[in-house]
Amino acid sequence: MKRHDCSREGCPGTYSHKMHKDGYRHCSTTCAWINRDLNVAIDSIRDADDPRVEAAFTDAYLALVQAADALSEYRRHRNRAVVAAAQSSA
Repeated sequence: MKRHDCSREGCPGTYSHKMHKDGYRHCSTTCAWINRDLNVAIDSIRDADDPRVEAAFTDAYLALVQAADALSEYRRHRNRAVVAAAQSSA
């Protein structure tokens, strides 16, 4: 069955072709939430008139990028563990 790559940058996740046909573009609701909030932060930074507001949204954006990177790293490790377990039991 055809799988599609998650559209969140850096995510190693995939999702089914049926989900793709249904309009999904992320492997999980977590990835969809991260992408949505990154876009909100970018828009908020762009629209900020006050440097303090811009700095606060920039900090929030950077924190979310770090969280997204940590999630991607976890998924890479988990995927390797699942493959190793499947090969071990075969």
